[in-house]
Amino acid sequence: MNLSKTAVLVIDMQQGLCIGAHAAHGGMHTEFCVDTTTRKALALGYPVVLVADGHTSAGNEALSPQQVIAHHNATLTNISSFGPRVKAVPAKELQLSAA
Repeated sequence: MNLSKTAVLVIDMQQGLCIGAHAAHGGMHTEFCVDTTTRKALALGYPVVLVADGHTSAGNEALSPQQVIAHHNATLTNISSFGPRVKAVPAKELQLSAA
């Protein structure tokens, strides 16, 4: 994957891309800001490396937090309509290098 135009979504960065009531969550909630920010980055033409174990959820009446996270990891990595893609990587496998 060519990382020259890849969005690295840092929680603080999400504040700028996740507009609305959910921004108060600090950008870490899977079903709100992580989902929205990932889709926004794709729409802007950026491939996304999603830290698969770097986001969280409180869950809901139907799904546990772990199920919400697993669902979004699977759903986001299967989006193909924007062109750029999402790659989910566990934190321990993430490798960043300065350009």
